[in-house]
Amino acid sequence: MWVSLLCVVLLAVVIKTRSSRREASNETKTTLPAITLTTDQAKNHIGENATVCGVVVSVGYVGGGRTFVDLDKDSPHQPFAISIWAEDKFSPEPRSWVHNRVCVTGIIRLYLGSPTIEAYSPQQISVK
Repeated sequence: MWVSLLCVVLLAVVIKTRSSRREASNETKTTLPAITLTTDQAKNHIGENATVCGVVVSVGYVGGGRTFVDLDKDSPHQPFAISIWAEDKFSPEPRSWVHNRVCVTGIIRLYLGSPTIEAYSPQQISVK
């Protein structure tokens, strides 16, 4: 009887330990700060949360209220772009960022073959 009770207690401890490790692992994944990358490095980090920094060389306005900010090289050769949907939220406006170093934080995705972060709020972008 004591042996059975001891086995049940040990099993409960093992299950609790595994559960705690899994929770700690998930917490670490969600609270890790974004890594900082150059525009050329971004293509190797698709799907990751990152901060990408570069110099704004051009700003293009596309139909539907979308703005593209090209970093380091002009379109179509840009190594990275920032996509902004609601430009009116951004002050100063993106056109004034040309020739300034800008960093954007978010999930890197491919848009028409180019690494891009979609910026939904001004807090994602810092102009230096």
